[in-house]
Amino acid sequence: MLLLFIFTVIFFHEFIFHPDKMPYPGGDILGPYAPLKLILSQGISTFHSLPLWNAHFFSGIPLVANPTLAAFYPFTFLYLLFPTLSLYVYMLALNSFLIGLFTYFYCRVIKLGQFGALVASVTVMYSGSLTAVIIPGHLLSYDTFLWLPLILIGIE
Repeated sequence: MLLLFIFTVIFFHEFIFHPDKMPYPGGDILGPYAPLKLILSQGISTFHSLPLWNAHFFSGIPLVANPTLAAFYPFTFLYLLFPTLSLYVYMLALNSFLIGLFTYFYCRVIKLGQFGALVASVTVMYSGSLTAVIIPGHLLSYDTFLWLPLILIGIE
């Protein structure tokens, strides 16, 4: 597990230690995702309730019902505690580590050895389908894939 953490820090080192350097030069993070998280966190901190409506897009759209916001996702509460744009970098690193960790646990459940489980988890952490979503900043893909190894553990 320590090796998975070290691999994550090595892969994301430039962004972890310099959060002002975003891995995505704009893309979808600065477009639809970050403003929604910001509106959610400001609404909760100001009014102490979930903001149901977003008046800043077009003539207004439902906010909590918007799937790109992921208002009820377990890690969304972190956006209340930390700056929104900086947290995106840390969430990518955290999700990468957790994907590797959960894959390692799944591999151990199906009786792979420690080395085989480590190789499998690093392979999944840095597979093309997951690293390809870093540049455009599609954190939702990471959030979704994160739970696959746990689902497979549940099936086993």
